[in-house]
Amino acid sequence: MIARSLDFFETRDFLQPYGIPFPRQTLVNPKEQVRDAASEIGYPLVLKLISPQATHKSDQHLVVLDIQDEDELLQHIKRLSEITQGWQVHGYLLQQQISGGIEVLMGTTLDEQFGHTLIFGSGGKLVEWMDDTVIRIPPLNRWQIEEMIQESRISDILKGYRDIPACNVAHLIDLLQALNHIVVDQANRLLSIDLNPVIVLPEGVYAVDARIFVKEEPR
Repeated sequence: MIARSLDFFETRDFLQPYGIPFPRQTLVNPKEQVRDAASEIGYPLVLKLISPQATHKSDQHLVVLDIQDEDELLQHIKRLSEITQGWQVHGYLLQQQISGGIEVLMGTTLDEQFGHTLIFGSGGKLVEWMDDTVIRIPPLNRWQIEEMIQESRISDILKGYRDIPACNVAHLIDLLQALNHIVVDQANRLLSIDLNPVIVLPEGVYAVDARIFVKEEPR
């Protein structure tokens, strides 16, 4: 048995039946289509290069945030094209820039002792310095998922803090329930899912990025 990371298209198809909420986004290929696609999504937006070689897009400087206009977008497209010459490029992902909100992480992993687990905690930049991870063993009901969120250190901020408005915890529970269903449905194949960051807003939640590893029989 080997572990394999799903590519962009496989990840999209894997998560789509479960209603995982992503920002408005579209994959553009060839790059000449970026103008029309960007106009449909609206500025500001996020640009990501999609390639099998782009295993850690942020560390490889293949993600550009807060692009304000067409000139800036085209400059970044040109830069990404130059630094990835010779790569197998599937396209350029244009994604709605989500402003504000609180960043959390959630996902699943396969533990040798306990089997599949569900994970929730502080995400984004907070991961680097805030030890905040709550782990449970699915299947879980809605009350157990709500309790899981309440046990995290980020839960107090989710309720609203100073100039940070209270976030929509109900939608956050819905997203964790979707992951819970995925674990149950895909237990024989799934190794891990990493949704980080997930941005929580008063009006809803958005999974900004996703990585999935599955089990495969060697050829």
